[in-house]
Amino acid sequence: MKTPLAIVAGMVVASWIGVAVVACGDEPPPPGFEPIGGSSGDGGAGDGGDSSADQTSSNTVTTSNMPSTNTSTSTSTSTSTSTSTSTGTGGLMCNDEPSEPNNSESFAEDLGTQSDCSDEASVGGVLEGINDIDWYKYEGVDEFGFNCSVNPVRSVTASDPITFCKYVQCIDEEADFECPDGTQDATSPDGRAGCCGNQGFQIDFICGSSSVNDDSGFVYMSIETNVNECVTYTIGYDF
Repeated sequence: MKTPLAIVAGMVVASWIGVAVVACGDEPPPPGFEPIGGSSGDGGAGDGGDSSADQTSSNTVTTSNMPSTNTSTSTSTSTSTSTSTSTGTGGLMCNDEPSEPNNSESFAEDLGTQSDCSDEASVGGVLEGINDIDWYKYEGVDEFGFNCSVNPVRSVTASDPITFCKYVQCIDEEADFECPDGTQDATSPDGRAGCCGNQGFQIDFICGSSSVNDDSGFVYMSIETNVNECVTYTIGYDF
């Protein structure tokens, strides 16, 4: 039985229409005609049927177990040694005396006036070691009287060895004398003539060349030590 040509042509046309429909279905719809909920590939519903899509979201947490060691060791050692010594002129701390400062001839402690008829007077002090020296001065007055004579006597007592000096300056003329045994000739820093020894001594002097001259004058005394100790002393003096 032969198929009519009209039927064959209809079948061909139908096939082309189907292909066109399928092709159109793959193309995106024009703007404004998108299906609500997206395309079937996006999990939306197509025409005439239901479509579902499973979405699985997996978050992977990576844990890094790496040992962390933070060790801080700080050792600080500070050693400070400070030695401070507040001392006197001889490197010692001694009891102060009222006559200080009297460490030079120009700053000698003034003991006032002493006549050749006066009784012996005394003065005491402390030497602050080997670098300290004490100076004293007084004015000697030559008076006329019984048993009055100019021969300045010096008696010295001290807790340690000392060097004692005395210097004479006449008001008129030059002082004429000889240093006694056990002493040495000496000249003071300011140029006065005198004697030095390790204990008290007396000087017999006259001013000028005549014993009848006025022998009034000034006497300077100094005392120091050669031991680095606080040395106490007492000087007895007259004119």
